[in-house]
Amino acid sequence: AMLFGEDANPLGVKVEVGDADSRFRLGAAGSKRIQIPLHIKIPYGRLEMIQRGDLYWSTLWITLFAEDSAGNQSSLASHEQPVSVAADDYQEAMNKGYFSYHTAVEIEGAEQSVFIGIQEEISGRTTIMPLEFDN
Repeated sequence: AMLFGEDANPLGVKVEVGDADSRFRLGAAGSKRIQIPLHIKIPYGRLEMIQRGDLYWSTLWITLFAEDSAGNQSSLASHEQPVSVAADDYQEAMNKGYFSYHTAVEIEGAEQSVFIGIQEEISGRTTIMPLEFDN
C-alpha cells in the first residue's frame, strides 16, 4: 500500500490457490519442486474496456516472479492477455462477472514469496499481490 497508494489492489483481483503437486527433480538429491495452480479472478467492473464493433475489449499484462527467503529472485514471466466481452453481455459482465486466468507456478526449496502483478493497459492501473508459501 505504501508503494501504490491506499488501494494496493485497484483491480479487485482475487487469487485462489489450488492444491500443490509435489515431485522430485532428477539430479538434485533432496531438492523438491512444487507446482501450485493459481486461479486469478478480476471483476469486469474494474476493467476499462473499449467497444470494438460487437465486442468490448481490453488488455492485461500479467507478470509473475518469485523470491526465496535469502532474497534470490526468479526471472520475470510476463504475458499479454487480451480480454473481451460480447456487447450483448457487457452490462451483466460489468455488474457481476469475472475474467478468469489460470496458471501455475513452480517453487523450489523452503519459504518462497510469489508476486503477481497485473496491469490493465487502457487505464494503466496495476495490482501487485504477494503470496507466501512454506514447503
